[in-house]
Amino acid sequence: MKTHDYNKYAKSYAELGITNSYYLAFKDVPLLLEKYTNKNMRFLDYGCGTGRSLRFIKSLGYNDIVGVDISQDMIEEANKIDPKGNYNLMENSHIPYEDNTFDTIFMSYVFLEVGEYDQIVEILKEFKRVLKDKGHVIFITSIVKILKINGYPFHMISRKIIKI
Repeated sequence: MKTHDYNKYAKSYAELGITNSYYLAFKDVPLLLEKYTNKNMRFLDYGCGTGRSLRFIKSLGYNDIVGVDISQDMIEEANKIDPKGNYNLMENSHIPYEDNTFDTIFMSYVFLEVGEYDQIVEILKEFKRVLKDKGHVIFITSIVKILKINGYPFHMISRKIIKI
């Protein structure tokens, strides 16, 4: 179940003009990246939208990062804003990369858009598939229903690293 029609509003979303606001959503991300990753690791920004979080992570010096999203229009806007970025369309929750490709997966508020428990589980299975052994998932969320899924402890405190 989709909660928003991002294809319809991709251009408006990309042009929100929100500046100097990374602190609000990403204030702990630099510390988490410094603690659990290094700048040579391969990153995936899952649900990258127009690329705001991907560009933020790149601004911290992490250059091997790709973004995926289910909205073609969002991907097109991301490419307009950041022509040197690597943005890819995905179908449903399937990540278009081989197994064990990424060291770190980053996701910002995507679970707000996921309407069903089964969809969350499918996304997490995809994460496990494309994540390297000892990889990390960093996600920012505020959804109560994902506090515990299939034995993995999820914390309501956002910006918490979860090992899969």
